[in-house]
Amino acid sequence: MLTPALFLCALTSNVLAESSFRQTLDDFRTDERYTHRFLDTRYSTSSLAQASAFYTDAASTLQQQKFKALDLQDRVDYLLLSNTIQSELRQIDEQQDLIARHAPFVGFSENAYQLRQERRLGRVADGARAAKSLAAIRTSAQDGRKAFDAFFEGASASSTNEVAGTNAVEAVEAVEGNATKQEARYLALRLAHQVKHHIGQIKPWYQHYAENQPDFAWWVEAEWDATRKVLEEYEKHLRENKADVKDPHKAPLLGRSIGAEALEDRIREEMIPYTARELIALAEREMAWCEAEMQNVADALDEPDWTNALERVKDATMPPGQQAELVGQYVDEAIAFLKARELLNVPPVCEAGLGIRMVSKDAQRTLPYALYGGQEVRVAYATRGMTHEAMQMSMRGNNLHATRIVIAHEAIPGHHYQGYMASKYRAYRRRFSTPFFVEGWALYWEMRLWDLDFARGVKDRAGMLFWRSHRCARVILTLKYHLGDIEPDAMVDYLVDRIGHERNQATSEVRRYIAPHTGVLYQASYMIGGLQLKALWRECVKDGRMSEADFHDAVAQQGPIPVALIRAILLKEKLAEDFVSTWRF
Repeated sequence: MLTPALFLCALTSNVLAESSFRQTLDDFRTDERYTHRFLDTRYSTSSLAQASAFYTDAASTLQQQKFKALDLQDRVDYLLLSNTIQSELRQIDEQQDLIARHAPFVGFSENAYQLRQERRLGRVADGARAAKSLAAIRTSAQDGRKAFDAFFEGASASSTNEVAGTNAVEAVEAVEGNATKQEARYLALRLAHQVKHHIGQIKPWYQHYAENQPDFAWWVEAEWDATRKVLEEYEKHLRENKADVKDPHKAPLLGRSIGAEALEDRIREEMIPYTARELIALAEREMAWCEAEMQNVADALDEPDWTNALERVKDATMPPGQQAELVGQYVDEAIAFLKARELLNVPPVCEAGLGIRMVSKDAQRTLPYALYGGQEVRVAYATRGMTHEAMQMSMRGNNLHATRIVIAHEAIPGHHYQGYMASKYRAYRRRFSTPFFVEGWALYWEMRLWDLDFARGVKDRAGMLFWRSHRCARVILTLKYHLGDIEPDAMVDYLVDRIGHERNQATSEVRRYIAPHTGVLYQASYMIGGLQLKALWRECVKDGRMSEADFHDAVAQQGPIPVALIRAILLKEKLAEDFVSTWRF
C-alpha cells in the first residue's frame, strides 16, 4: 500500500536549514506530486485518507517554520502554501462526504480502485478471488441501480407533493436530502460519470492479467463479461433514462447549487473580504454603468434602445474563412496600441510565440467564442458541418466589433502575455494559481483599454460593452445560482434578454457555468479580479508611486496568485502569520 509521502521542511536537517523557504515549496510540490501520482481522489475513500494524511502532515510541519524570520516574498509564499493546504483539506472532507452520500448507488467504488491498485503494484492475482470480487461489484451495481430508481421516483413524487415511502428512498434521503427531480437528474449524470470511470479502472486490470497470467482468464472471463455488461447498462441507464443525456452536445442544463455556507468558504479562500451578496451588488453596480453606456451607444447610432443598436453591431461579420486573418490583424493592433502608449513591455519572444487556430464545430457547442490555450488564440466561427442557423449565430456572436476586445483579452496584453510572464518569473507560484488573477488580469485590461479609448468608434464601444456586461452577468448569475436564487433556464433568458447573446451561445455558457467540474467562483473571477486590479492600479499608478509599464511588469512578475497578496508585495505591507485580507477594493 502506498504510504503518504513525507513533506520535507527546512528544519529537518542542517543542510535544509540553510536553504530558503523556496526549497520548502519545492519539496512540498515534489512530495505532493508523488503522493497523488497513483491515487484516485475523486471516488476512493482510501485515496482520500492518504491525501488527507499528507496535507495534515504538511500543515503540521509548516507551523514549525519561523514566520517572523522570513522576508516579504517568503511570507507571501508561506501564506500561499498554508491557504492551499487548508483548501485541499476542505475539498477532501467534501469529497468524502459526497462519496458517503452516493454509496447507496455506487458502493463498489473502493473495490474497483483496489483492483486497479493490484495491477499497478504488480501483484500476482488469485483468479478465484478475482472472480468473487467481480461478482460482488456486479451485485453492488445491480443493487445501486434499484436504489437509484427508487430515489429518482421519490424525487419526482416530492415535486408533485406525493409521498414516497420505500425503504430505499428513506435510506438515501438520510444522506442525500430531499432532492427535486432536476437535482436527481443531475445526480444521475454525475453517477454515470463515476460508473464510466470505474469501468475504465477495471477493464485494464482484467486485460493485464488475462494477457499475462495463464490461469486468470479461466477463472474470471465469464464474470468479467457479465460485470462489464451490468456496469455499461447501468451507466447508460443513468445517463440516458434518468439524466436524459442522449447527446452530450444537446444535454439539458443540469447542476446543483452548493449553498450559501460553502460559497462563503470559497470566497474566503480567495482572500476576498466580501460576502456573495456583496459581490453580486458590485456586479449589479457595474452592470448599471454598462447599461447607461450602452444607451449612449444607441443614441449615437440613432437607435431607440440598446438591443437595436447591438443587433446592428452583430450584423458586421467577416465572410467564412477570413476570421482567423482578422484575429491576426487585431493582435497586431493591440500590441501597437500598447507600445505607442508605453503601457507594457512586450518581450519579442512573447510576441513571436503566439499562434492562431480555428475551433471545431463540436467544440463550439461548449466554447462558442475565441479563447486562449497552448500559446494559441483559438477562433470560434462558422465552419463546415454546421446548420445554417448555427453558422449565423456563430458569426453574429463573433462579429467584428465584439471580437476586437476579445482578442486583446486572450492574447496581448491578456492571457498570452500573462502566461509568458508566469512561466518566466516565479514559475513555482503557478501551483497557487487563482482565476481571480488569471481572468481578472484579462478583464482589467478590457477596462483599462476602454479608459484609453482603444475603441475605433461607437460600434467598437458596443462590442466592448457587450463583453463587459457579460462579465457582470457571470458574477450575478453564478453566485445567485449557488445561493439558490435562480434556475438554469432563467440564466439563459437573462443572457439573451439583458446581455444580447444568441440563444445557442447563451445555453452553452450556462452549461459551462453549472458543470460539476467547473470551479464555483470561476465565472465570478473575471469581473471581481478585474475590479481588484483596477483598484490596485489606482493606488500604485494614479497616486504616482509607479509608471504604468512598471506597474504592469511588477504585477505580472508576481505569479497568478490572489491580488490581495500582490498588493501586499507592491505596497510593502507587513504580513502576519494569521493574515486575513480586509482590503475593500
